[in-house]
Amino acid sequence: MSLFALIPCYNAETTLPNLLAKLRAFIPPERTICINDGSTDKTVTVLHQHGVKAYHLPKNQGKGVALKLGYDIALKCGASAVLTIDSDHQHLPADIPKFLETASHYDIVIGSRRRNGRFTAPMPLPRIFSNTTTSAILSRLTKQRIDDAQCGFRLIQRKCLEHIVPLCFEKGFMFETEFLLHAATHGFTIGFVEIEVIYGSRKSNMRYVADSLNFIKLVIKQIFSF
Repeated sequence: MSLFALIPCYNAETTLPNLLAKLRAFIPPERTICINDGSTDKTVTVLHQHGVKAYHLPKNQGKGVALKLGYDIALKCGASAVLTIDSDHQHLPADIPKFLETASHYDIVIGSRRRNGRFTAPMPLPRIFSNTTTSAILSRLTKQRIDDAQCGFRLIQRKCLEHIVPLCFEKGFMFETEFLLHAATHGFTIGFVEIEVIYGSRKSNMRYVADSLNFIKLVIKQIFSF
């Protein structure tokens, strides 16, 4: 497998060094694509110091825009699969072997922060509510069990990316949800692996109320498209 890593980055100067240092044990810098989404801190400097494939957007355009650009670059570089991991270092590269073990059975493998139905680490209450609700609704819509709809730690096969990315138009966090809806509708399979998660002091870029409303709009749009 020619596995590439994709990291959307926004003001991640404090977390990127540790993440990139650990990631290189599994995926080399020349196959690590970092999309700097208009950061205003020293993210640019950190990326250059670690020798990854760094691309810079002039202003913040949203996670969806960064992911679409990164997927396109990875596919043009010959990736057979792309593993996305968030730049806040909540996810541990040490869990990557779990994704590789499961990848032969699914088109999409997503990290699950649940174990026996419960979250494996303390999670802010708004995030618990948002994650639980979106996962339940997506499970019903896709007719597949969705354990963790919002986890950004994912491995996606090339064929799935080629087919689904052009169908997605969300620019922000809803891109990942939109991707799952289209993928399930087109018959691609979704699997999950249990992962560890670390919640640091860094504030999430998610806007729970606004993103919840965007999720409702996306679901309504998807229902009427069936």
